[in-house]
Amino acid sequence: MRTRILAWMALFVILGCTGVPDLFERVDDDVTIDQMTGNILAGTPTFDTTYVELNVEKYKSRDKGIFYSLIVEYSSDDWLFIGEGESLVLTVHEQQIALNGRGSSSHRDIGYAGRIHEKAWYVVPFEVLHMIANAEDVKVKIIGPRHHVERYFSGKNFQNLREFIKRHAT
Repeated sequence: MRTRILAWMALFVILGCTGVPDLFERVDDDVTIDQMTGNILAGTPTFDTTYVELNVEKYKSRDKGIFYSLIVEYSSDDWLFIGEGESLVLTVHEQQIALNGRGSSSHRDIGYAGRIHEKAWYVVPFEVLHMIANAEDVKVKIIGPRHHVERYFSGKNFQNLREFIKRHAT
């Protein structure tokens, strides 16, 4: 019981500190990466300590051009094992968009107090980001082999994505 209370307290501290996402830029030789982190999605059920972020990244290379990615960051007490293939499904304007990715197999970790962390990237056309940012509602489903997690965009999530697009549009 004490462990669960401490986990809840830690989660409130984490969530309280991530109200505004971080925007940063990393430049290496011929590559520039602009990324938004800390965009925690709404819809976490009561008494669930799982949280999900849906962040965005712009990758710019002289050789390969510009790519945009959605990045799922999953944190919980249990593994999701985000799968390869169509493991991220967005419902935008009642239309489902299934995105392909390589899953989280190369980006899994056990953090403080046994907390599970997974991360998966999904390359998306800029038009999809724009469509998401201008939607009225967006539902997000992250799929693992045994179960899935569903969340949705809040007003703050839309605002964060619009701000990123405004700053980093091609």
